[in-house]
Amino acid sequence: MSKTIVSASLVLVLLIAIVVETVAASDIWVRPVECTKLSDNAMAVLLEIGPEGLVEGSWFRSEGSDGSWIWWTMLPAGRLYLHTFTDLTAENFPLSVTCSLYTAPDEARLIGSSTADLESCGEHLFPAEINVQQSGLLIPDGGTDELDKQLVGRVERTYAVDNTAGLSEELNVTSISAFDLHNVRGFTVETPLPLDIPAGGTVLLVVSFSVDDVGLFSLNVEIASNDTDEDPYDITICGIGDSNRSSSLTIIPTGEAGEGRFLDRGLDLAEGQDASMMGLLPLSGVYAVGEIVTGSCQIVDQEIARPVLSFVHVFTYAVDLESSPEEKTLLDHWMAEYDRESRDYLIEWDTSGLVPGCYDLYLSFENSPSQTMRIELIPPEE
Repeated sequence: MSKTIVSASLVLVLLIAIVVETVAASDIWVRPVECTKLSDNAMAVLLEIGPEGLVEGSWFRSEGSDGSWIWWTMLPAGRLYLHTFTDLTAENFPLSVTCSLYTAPDEARLIGSSTADLESCGEHLFPAEINVQQSGLLIPDGGTDELDKQLVGRVERTYAVDNTAGLSEELNVTSISAFDLHNVRGFTVETPLPLDIPAGGTVLLVVSFSVDDVGLFSLNVEIASNDTDEDPYDITICGIGDSNRSSSLTIIPTGEAGEGRFLDRGLDLAEGQDASMMGLLPLSGVYAVGEIVTGSCQIVDQEIARPVLSFVHVFTYAVDLESSPEEKTLLDHWMAEYDRESRDYLIEWDTSGLVPGCYDLYLSFENSPSQTMRIELIPPEE
C-alpha cells in the first residue's frame, strides 16, 4: 500500500514539473534595454530577460542573427545581459537576437527561447551615411578636391559616393548643385539623379565643367541627401587652368617681315606644296649676315580658337649640311618676349658675327610640338 502511494506521488510531482516547464517556456521574453555603437561595424545591446522568478539561476545562451553567440553562462542577477555584435555588414540587417534558457548546460535541458527584434537599434545607430571619395581618398564634408593643372576647356571629374557606414538604411542623393563659380562655367551632373545607394553600397558620380582661362579656378558643390547630419554635403573643387595642349596648340606666324622672310609663310607646308629645300627642311628665309631676323608668332589653341599664354623657347643652331647634316651646334637660347596686348611672342635674332651658311631657328613650348625654320645666311652686300 505504501509503495503505491509513493509511486503515485512521484507521478504527480513529474506532472507538476512538466506543467511548470511548459509555462516557463511560453512565458519567457527578451527585450532590448539600450543599444550602443562600438565602431563603424560593431554594436552592443543590453538585454532584459524575463519573467522574474522563473529564470533566476538558469543557464543562458544568446545567438545573434549575424551569427554571433554566447554559450553557456549563468543568467546574472537582475536578468540583464550584454550581447555584442562585431564585423557587421549591411547583409546582417535588420538584426535580432535569440535568448534561450536551460536547466543545465545541456541543449536537451531547454526551458524555452525568445527573440528580440533589434531593427530600431540598427536604424538609430547605422542610418544612411554619405561619404565622397576621389581616387580612394576621402573628401570630408566641407573639404576640398584640389586638382592638378587642368587644360583650359572641359574638365570631367569622377567621385565615389558611398553609404558603407549606413549599414541599415538606403542613401538617397536627391540633388547636386554648384555655386560661387570662379573662372568656371557649365557645371553639369553627368550621372542621372537621384542616386539610390543601398546600405553598405557605393556608386560613381561624374560631373563636368569648363575652365574659362588660364589661372586659378574654383567652384563649390552641394550634395543634398537623406543623411540627416550632413545635408548638404559640401566640397570645393579648385585648381589652375593651363594652356598647354600637346595635341592642339600650334605656332602661327603673325608678323610681316617682308618677302622671303619665314614669318610670312605658314610653318606647316600643305601636302604637295612646292618649296625650296635646304637639306631635309624647306627653306624658310634668306638673310644677309648682320641682319636681324624679326617677326612674331602666337600659340593658338585650336579647340577654343584663340591665343593662349605659354612660354616660347628660341634656340639657334648651326648646321653643316656637307659634312655632318644630322648634327647641330647650339649657338644661343632665349625666351621670346611676350606682348600682352597683341598676345604675340616677339622674335629678334641678330646674325652679326656669324658666317654664311645654314642655320636652324627652333621654337618650342612646354609639352607641345616644336617648329623649326631653316635659315640661309648669305654674305652681306658690299
